[in-house]
Amino acid sequence: MSRHETARANIEIVGDAAAVAERAAAHVVARLRNQPAVTLGLATGATMKPVYARLVTATRADEVSFRAASSFNLDEFVGVAPQLPRSFHAYMQENLFGHVDMDAGRARIPDGMAGDIAAEAARYEALIAASGGIDLLLLGIGANGHIAFNEPGSDFASRTREVRLDEATRIASARDFPYPAPVPERAITMGLRQSWTRAASC
Repeated sequence: MSRHETARANIEIVGDAAAVAERAAAHVVARLRNQPAVTLGLATGATMKPVYARLVTATRADEVSFRAASSFNLDEFVGVAPQLPRSFHAYMQENLFGHVDMDAGRARIPDGMAGDIAAEAARYEALIAASGGIDLLLLGIGANGHIAFNEPGSDFASRTREVRLDEATRIASARDFPYPAPVPERAITMGLRQSWTRAASC
């Protein structure tokens, strides 16, 4: 699907989580082969780890390359430094970026430590627009139905912004913030307008 086309639902049901990871990784591999300069939207969380593991394996086997690709991550916690193991920066480095041949300057993640989060959201939004939008977007759905950090009730026209995290989301995130580290209350996230209408998702 072109980034300029209207999104169409194409639902595929598979047997288990392993099959989901296999199919999602296969979509990314196919797009990288057909469109090496693809712009990817990337998610974090437990669901994505086996997807990224398969992409790392494909890269190491010289089946695919990220050399010409770019990416935008969906979100990041506000107030969590990128070098901390519980940041999404660290997650992406550990699970994907540190093992594939994507140029570091093309792998973009919101800066949750920015002094002005609203300005950072605007900057990130502008970077996405300047890239021409996202071609292929990987999404997970949180336990309470959130997409990226767009909690239930988020405006479908929302753009990149700072959000207050739902208590259910904070509870689910607590495993990554062992005591005494506080679970963040806020995050910076792409909006639903970006994460649904501007890309093909899988």
